Amino acid sequence: MGTITEANEKFIGKLPENLFIAGESVLRIRHSWSGSFTTMPTATVTITDAAGNVLYQASKKTTKSGALLAAFLDLDVVCPETDAASLNVSATTPKGIVNQLNASIDVCPYSDPRIGRFEVIRANAEGAPDEAGTSAAFSLTAEVAALGGANSADWSLRYRARGASDWIEVALPSGLTQQIDRQMLNGLFALAESYEFELRISDRITSAQVARTLSTAKALIHLKSDGTGLAIGKYSDTADLFDVALPTRFEGAVTMQSPLPKSSGGLGADVQDQAALLGALRIAAGVEEISMGGNKVTICDVIFPAGRFTSPPSVTVTPNWPMTYASSVSVIITTNAVTTDGCEIRVMRVGGARTIELHWQAIQYT
Repeated sequence: MGTITEANEKFIGKLPENLFIAGESVLRIRHSWSGSFTTMPTATVTITDAAGNVLYQASKKTTKSGALLAAFLDLDVVCPETDAASLNVSATTPKGIVNQLNASIDVCPYSDPRIGRFEVIRANAEGAPDEAGTSAAFSLTAEVAALGGANSADWSLRYRARGASDWIEVALPSGLTQQIDRQMLNGLFALAESYEFELRISDRITSAQVARTLSTAKALIHLKSDGTGLAIGKYSDTADLFDVALPTRFEGAVTMQSPLPKSSGGLGADVQDQAALLGALRIAAGVEEISMGGNKVTICDVIFPAGRFTSPPSVTVTPNWPMTYASSVSVIITTNAVTTDGCEIRVMRVGGARTIELHWQAIQYT
Protein backbone atom coordinates (compact mmCIF):
# COMPACT_ATOMS: atom_id res chain seq x y z
CA MET A 1 0.00 0.00 0.00
CA GLY A 2 1.30 3.44 -0.86
CA THR A 3 1.13 6.79 0.92
CA ILE A 4 1.95 10.37 -0.07
CA THR A 5 2.50 12.71 2.89
CA GLU A 6 3.96 16.17 3.56
CA ALA A 7 7.67 16.27 4.48
CA ASN A 8 8.26 20.04 4.51
CA GLU A 9 8.41 21.09 8.18
CA LYS A 10 6.69 24.38 7.33
CA PHE A 11 3.50 22.60 6.29
CA ILE A 12 3.43 19.38 8.33
CA GLY A 13 0.16 19.14 10.24
CA LYS A 14 -1.13 22.46 8.87
CA LEU A 15 -2.73 21.48 5.56
CA PRO A 16 -5.88 19.47 4.85
CA GLU A 17 -5.23 15.85 3.98
CA ASN A 18 -4.03 15.32 0.41
CA LEU A 19 -3.42 19.07 -0.21
CA PHE A 20 0.09 20.16 -1.18
CA ILE A 21 1.77 23.47 -2.08
CA ALA A 22 3.09 23.85 -5.63
CA GLY A 23 6.84 24.39 -5.66
CA GLU A 24 7.18 24.14 -1.86
CA SER A 25 5.69 20.96 -0.46
CA VAL A 26 7.95 17.93 -0.25
CA LEU A 27 6.05 14.81 -1.29
CA ARG A 28 7.16 11.82 0.77
CA ILE A 29 6.25 8.88 -1.46
CA ARG A 30 6.25 5.47 0.18
CA HIS A 31 5.09 2.26 -1.43
CA SER A 32 5.77 -1.45 -1.14
CA TRP A 33 5.45 -4.35 -3.52
CA SER A 34 4.67 -7.73 -2.00
CA GLY A 35 6.61 -10.74 -3.11
CA SER A 36 9.89 -12.48 -2.54
CA PHE A 37 12.50 -10.71 -4.61
CA THR A 38 16.04 -11.97 -4.89
CA THR A 39 16.99 -8.77 -6.69
CA MET A 40 15.31 -5.53 -5.67
CA PRO A 41 13.47 -3.96 -8.65
CA THR A 42 13.83 -0.35 -9.73
CA ALA A 43 10.75 1.84 -9.36
CA THR A 44 9.94 4.75 -11.66
CA VAL A 45 8.11 7.68 -10.09
CA THR A 46 6.16 9.94 -12.45
CA ILE A 47 4.13 13.07 -11.73
CA THR A 48 1.78 14.34 -14.42
CA ASP A 49 -0.93 16.98 -14.71
CA ALA A 50 -4.49 16.38 -15.90
CA ALA A 51 -3.42 16.81 -19.52
CA GLY A 52 -0.80 14.09 -19.16
CA ASN A 53 2.19 16.41 -19.23
CA VAL A 54 5.12 14.89 -17.33
CA LEU A 55 6.28 17.33 -14.63
CA TYR A 56 8.65 14.98 -12.84
CA GLN A 57 10.13 11.57 -13.45
CA ALA A 58 12.92 9.68 -11.71
CA SER A 59 13.97 6.14 -10.97
CA LYS A 60 15.11 4.67 -7.68
CA LYS A 61 16.05 1.15 -6.69
CA THR A 62 13.77 -0.29 -4.06
CA THR A 63 15.05 -1.73 -0.79
CA LYS A 64 14.31 -4.95 1.06
CA SER A 65 11.29 -4.81 3.34
CA GLY A 66 10.54 -7.60 5.82
CA ALA A 67 11.51 -11.23 5.97
CA LEU A 68 9.76 -12.03 2.69
CA LEU A 69 12.09 -9.66 0.80
CA ALA A 70 9.25 -7.38 -0.29
CA ALA A 71 10.35 -4.29 -2.25
CA PHE A 72 10.01 -0.90 -0.55
CA LEU A 73 10.22 2.61 -2.05
CA ASP A 74 10.91 5.73 0.07
CA LEU A 75 11.41 8.91 -1.98
CA ASP A 76 11.09 12.66 -1.22
CA VAL A 77 10.15 14.85 -4.18
CA VAL A 78 9.53 18.62 -4.28
CA CYS A 79 6.04 19.22 -5.60
CA PRO A 80 6.37 20.65 -9.13
CA GLU A 81 5.54 24.28 -9.86
CA THR A 82 2.21 24.16 -11.65
CA ASP A 83 -1.09 25.96 -12.12
CA ALA A 84 -2.94 22.64 -12.11
CA ALA A 85 -5.39 21.98 -9.28
CA SER A 86 -4.46 18.31 -9.09
CA LEU A 87 -1.60 16.03 -10.07
CA ASN A 88 -1.26 12.29 -10.61
CA VAL A 89 1.56 10.45 -8.87
CA SER A 90 2.55 6.96 -9.94
CA ALA A 91 5.25 4.54 -8.89
CA THR A 92 5.76 1.58 -11.20
CA THR A 93 8.11 -1.39 -11.33
CA PRO A 94 8.83 -3.78 -14.23
CA LYS A 95 5.89 -5.58 -15.84
CA GLY A 96 4.61 -8.58 -14.01
CA ILE A 97 4.88 -7.00 -10.57
CA VAL A 98 1.43 -6.12 -9.28
CA ASN A 99 0.28 -3.43 -6.82
CA GLN A 100 1.62 -0.36 -8.61
CA LEU A 101 1.01 3.06 -7.01
CA ASN A 102 -1.39 5.43 -8.76
CA ALA A 103 -2.72 8.37 -6.70
CA SER A 104 -4.16 11.84 -7.22
CA ILE A 105 -3.19 14.83 -5.03
CA ASP A 106 -4.62 18.35 -4.74
CA VAL A 107 -2.22 21.22 -5.40
CA CYS A 108 -2.45 24.99 -4.89
CA PRO A 109 -0.11 27.99 -4.65
CA TYR A 110 0.75 29.65 -1.33
CA SER A 111 2.50 32.78 -0.12
CA ASP A 112 3.03 34.00 3.44
CA PRO A 113 0.60 36.62 4.81
CA ARG A 114 1.48 39.99 3.28
CA ILE A 115 1.05 43.43 4.80
CA GLY A 116 1.28 45.90 1.95
CA ARG A 117 0.40 49.06 3.85
CA PHE A 118 -0.16 49.95 7.47
CA GLU A 119 -0.07 53.54 8.67
CA VAL A 120 -1.56 55.48 11.56
CA ILE A 121 -2.01 59.26 11.56
CA ARG A 122 -3.35 61.94 13.82
CA ALA A 123 -6.58 63.46 12.53
CA ASN A 124 -9.26 65.98 13.36
CA ALA A 125 -12.77 64.98 14.37
CA GLU A 126 -13.80 64.65 10.71
CA GLY A 127 -10.94 62.29 9.90
CA ALA A 128 -8.76 64.71 7.92
CA PRO A 129 -5.01 64.49 8.63
CA ASP A 130 -4.05 66.89 11.40
CA GLU A 131 -0.65 66.80 13.13
CA ALA A 132 -2.21 68.55 16.13
CA GLY A 133 -5.34 66.39 16.16
CA THR A 134 -6.61 64.41 19.12
CA SER A 135 -8.23 61.76 16.94
CA ALA A 136 -6.44 58.99 15.02
CA ALA A 137 -7.11 57.00 11.87
CA PHE A 138 -5.43 54.00 10.30
CA SER A 139 -5.06 52.63 6.78
CA LEU A 140 -4.38 49.00 6.01
CA THR A 141 -3.84 46.80 2.98
CA ALA A 142 -3.11 43.13 3.64
CA GLU A 143 -3.95 39.66 2.40
CA VAL A 144 -3.49 35.97 3.00
CA ALA A 145 -3.41 33.25 0.35
CA ALA A 146 -6.66 31.44 -0.46
CA LEU A 147 -4.95 28.03 -0.21
CA GLY A 148 -7.49 26.46 -2.51
CA GLY A 149 -10.34 27.70 -0.32
CA ALA A 150 -8.90 25.96 2.76
CA ASN A 151 -7.22 28.94 4.41
CA SER A 152 -8.47 31.20 7.20
CA ALA A 153 -7.16 34.47 8.61
CA ASP A 154 -6.91 35.79 12.14
CA TRP A 155 -6.50 39.58 12.28
CA SER A 156 -5.23 41.38 15.37
CA LEU A 157 -4.81 45.16 15.69
CA ARG A 158 -4.13 46.72 19.06
CA TYR A 159 -2.59 49.87 20.53
CA ARG A 160 -1.56 51.43 23.81
CA ALA A 161 -0.08 54.63 25.11
CA ARG A 162 3.71 54.36 25.22
CA GLY A 163 4.74 52.75 28.48
CA ALA A 164 1.24 51.51 29.34
CA SER A 165 0.71 47.84 30.20
CA ASP A 166 -2.80 47.35 28.81
CA TRP A 167 -3.54 47.09 25.09
CA ILE A 168 -6.75 48.26 23.41
CA GLU A 169 -8.03 45.86 20.74
CA VAL A 170 -9.42 47.16 17.44
CA ALA A 171 -11.99 45.01 15.63
CA LEU A 172 -11.21 44.24 11.99
CA PRO A 173 -13.48 42.67 9.35
CA SER A 174 -13.15 38.94 8.76
CA GLY A 175 -11.95 37.51 5.46
CA LEU A 176 -8.72 36.88 3.61
CA THR A 177 -8.07 40.49 2.61
CA GLN A 178 -8.15 43.92 4.24
CA GLN A 179 -8.50 47.16 2.29
CA ILE A 180 -9.06 49.98 4.78
CA ASP A 181 -8.45 53.64 4.04
CA ARG A 182 -8.33 56.10 6.93
CA GLN A 183 -10.68 54.42 9.37
CA MET A 184 -11.25 56.44 12.52
CA LEU A 185 -10.37 54.98 15.92
CA ASN A 186 -12.54 55.45 18.96
CA GLY A 187 -11.40 57.67 21.81
CA LEU A 188 -9.08 60.64 22.19
CA PHE A 189 -5.35 60.55 21.60
CA ALA A 190 -3.66 63.01 23.94
CA LEU A 191 -1.45 65.62 22.29
CA ALA A 192 1.45 64.92 24.64
CA GLU A 193 1.24 61.11 24.36
CA SER A 194 2.66 58.80 21.72
CA TYR A 195 1.01 55.45 21.02
CA GLU A 196 2.32 52.04 20.01
CA PHE A 197 0.36 50.09 17.38
CA GLU A 198 0.80 46.41 16.58
CA LEU A 199 -0.75 44.54 13.65
CA ARG A 200 -0.56 40.75 13.39
CA ILE A 201 -1.95 38.44 10.70
CA SER A 202 -2.06 34.67 11.10
CA ASP A 203 -3.25 31.98 8.72
CA ARG A 204 -3.12 28.22 9.13
CA ILE A 205 0.55 28.17 8.06
CA THR A 206 2.37 31.18 9.52
CA SER A 207 2.00 34.82 10.55
CA ALA A 208 3.25 38.34 9.85
CA GLN A 209 3.56 41.28 12.21
CA VAL A 210 4.45 44.97 11.97
CA ALA A 211 4.57 47.80 14.51
CA ARG A 212 3.93 51.50 14.09
CA THR A 213 4.15 54.51 16.40
CA LEU A 214 1.69 57.40 16.48
CA SER A 215 3.84 60.31 17.57
CA THR A 216 2.82 63.11 19.85
CA ALA A 217 1.28 66.15 18.23
CA LYS A 218 3.60 68.61 16.51
CA ALA A 219 5.07 71.38 18.63
CA LEU A 220 8.09 73.55 17.94
CA ILE A 221 9.33 73.30 21.55
CA HIS A 222 7.62 71.48 24.40
CA LEU A 223 8.53 70.98 28.05
CA LYS A 224 7.17 67.83 29.67
CA SER A 225 4.47 68.65 32.21
CA ASP A 226 6.57 67.48 35.15
CA GLY A 227 9.62 69.35 33.89
CA THR A 228 11.73 66.23 33.32
CA GLY A 229 11.91 66.21 29.50
CA LEU A 230 12.26 68.60 26.58
CA ALA A 231 11.29 68.04 22.94
CA ILE A 232 11.66 69.92 19.68
CA GLY A 233 9.22 69.29 16.84
CA LYS A 234 6.90 67.21 19.06
CA TYR A 235 5.51 66.96 22.57
CA SER A 236 7.87 65.64 25.22
CA ASP A 237 6.61 62.23 26.43
CA THR A 238 9.75 60.70 27.98
CA ALA A 239 11.44 61.74 31.20
CA ASP A 240 15.15 62.64 31.24
CA LEU A 241 15.33 62.95 27.46
CA PHE A 242 16.01 65.75 24.99
CA ASP A 243 13.89 64.50 22.07
CA VAL A 244 14.26 66.00 18.57
CA ALA A 245 11.72 65.19 15.86
CA LEU A 246 12.84 67.79 13.30
CA PRO A 247 15.51 67.31 10.64
CA THR A 248 18.73 68.48 12.26
CA ARG A 249 21.97 69.95 10.89
CA PHE A 250 25.19 70.11 12.90
CA GLU A 251 27.69 72.58 11.48
CA GLY A 252 30.36 71.73 14.02
CA ALA A 253 31.60 68.68 15.88
CA VAL A 254 29.25 66.75 18.17
CA THR A 255 30.67 65.33 21.39
CA MET A 256 28.81 62.66 23.34
CA GLN A 257 30.18 62.11 26.85
CA SER A 258 27.99 59.07 27.53
CA PRO A 259 25.54 57.00 25.50
CA LEU A 260 21.78 57.12 25.82
CA PRO A 261 20.21 54.26 27.76
CA LYS A 262 18.36 51.66 25.71
CA SER A 263 15.09 52.74 27.31
CA SER A 264 15.52 56.10 25.57
CA GLY A 265 16.45 54.60 22.20
CA GLY A 266 20.22 54.59 22.79
CA LEU A 267 22.88 51.92 22.68
CA GLY A 268 23.36 51.53 26.40
CA ALA A 269 27.11 51.01 26.02
CA ASP A 270 30.17 53.15 25.32
CA VAL A 271 30.60 53.63 21.59
CA GLN A 272 32.94 56.04 19.85
CA ASP A 273 31.98 58.24 16.93
CA GLN A 274 28.23 57.97 17.56
CA ALA A 275 25.85 59.51 15.07
CA ALA A 276 22.26 58.48 15.58
CA LEU A 277 20.49 60.90 13.27
CA LEU A 278 19.53 60.01 9.72
CA GLY A 279 20.63 62.65 7.24
CA ALA A 280 23.99 64.00 6.12
CA LEU A 281 27.35 63.30 7.68
CA ARG A 282 30.31 65.49 6.78
CA ILE A 283 33.69 63.78 6.85
CA ALA A 284 36.77 65.98 6.73
CA ALA A 285 40.18 64.71 5.67
CA GLY A 286 42.24 63.49 8.58
CA VAL A 287 39.42 62.52 10.95
CA GLU A 288 41.04 59.12 11.28
CA GLU A 289 43.53 58.00 8.68
CA ILE A 290 45.15 54.64 8.01
CA SER A 291 47.16 53.34 5.07
CA MET A 292 45.49 50.96 2.65
CA GLY A 293 47.25 49.96 -0.54
CA GLY A 294 49.34 53.13 -0.46
CA ASN A 295 46.28 55.35 -0.14
CA LYS A 296 45.19 57.44 2.80
CA VAL A 297 41.89 56.14 4.14
CA THR A 298 39.53 58.27 6.21
CA ILE A 299 37.24 56.26 8.47
CA CYS A 300 34.02 57.17 10.20
CA ASP A 301 31.72 54.76 12.02
CA VAL A 302 28.01 55.58 11.98
CA ILE A 303 25.89 53.83 14.57
CA PHE A 304 22.11 53.71 14.82
CA PRO A 305 20.64 53.40 18.32
CA ALA A 306 19.11 50.21 19.66
CA GLY A 307 15.39 49.85 19.29
CA ARG A 308 15.23 51.88 16.06
CA PHE A 309 14.39 48.88 13.87
CA THR A 310 11.98 45.96 14.12
CA SER A 311 13.89 44.11 11.39
CA PRO A 312 17.39 44.50 9.94
CA PRO A 313 17.50 47.61 7.72
CA SER A 314 19.03 48.07 4.30
CA VAL A 315 21.76 50.71 4.49
CA THR A 316 22.78 52.90 1.57
CA VAL A 317 25.39 55.66 1.42
CA THR A 318 25.61 58.13 -1.43
CA PRO A 319 28.72 60.32 -1.89
CA ASN A 320 28.15 63.90 -2.93
CA TRP A 321 31.10 65.83 -4.33
CA PRO A 322 32.07 67.59 -7.60
CA MET A 323 32.39 65.07 -10.41
CA THR A 324 35.88 66.36 -11.17
CA TYR A 325 37.06 64.63 -8.02
CA ALA A 326 35.32 61.34 -8.72
CA SER A 327 38.38 59.85 -10.40
CA SER A 328 40.66 60.41 -7.41
CA VAL A 329 38.28 59.73 -4.52
CA SER A 330 36.25 56.62 -3.80
CA VAL A 331 34.07 55.54 -0.91
CA ILE A 332 33.90 52.08 0.63
CA ILE A 333 30.87 51.17 2.73
CA THR A 334 30.62 48.13 4.97
CA THR A 335 27.85 47.15 7.38
CA ASN A 336 28.48 45.62 10.78
CA ALA A 337 26.10 44.24 13.38
CA VAL A 338 22.96 44.90 11.36
CA THR A 339 20.31 43.57 13.73
CA THR A 340 16.91 44.51 15.07
CA ASP A 341 18.63 46.15 18.03
CA GLY A 342 20.82 48.51 16.05
CA CYS A 343 22.90 49.06 12.97
CA GLU A 344 26.46 50.20 12.41
CA ILE A 345 27.95 51.21 9.09
CA ARG A 346 31.54 52.12 8.32
CA VAL A 347 32.25 54.76 5.71
CA MET A 348 35.81 54.91 4.34
CA ARG A 349 36.99 57.57 1.92
CA VAL A 350 40.01 56.42 -0.07
CA GLY A 351 42.35 59.06 -1.48
CA GLY A 352 41.97 62.79 -1.83
CA ALA A 353 42.51 65.58 0.67
CA ARG A 354 39.31 67.47 0.00
CA THR A 355 36.44 67.44 2.50
CA ILE A 356 33.53 65.47 1.06
CA GLU A 357 29.97 64.97 2.18
CA LEU A 358 28.27 61.59 2.41
CA HIS A 359 24.52 61.25 2.54
CA TRP A 360 23.33 58.01 4.13
CA GLN A 361 20.10 56.45 5.23
CA ALA A 362 18.79 53.20 6.70
CA ILE A 363 15.55 51.85 5.31
CA GLN A 364 13.46 49.20 7.03
CA TYR A 365 11.37 47.04 4.71
CA THR A 366 8.24 45.45 6.09
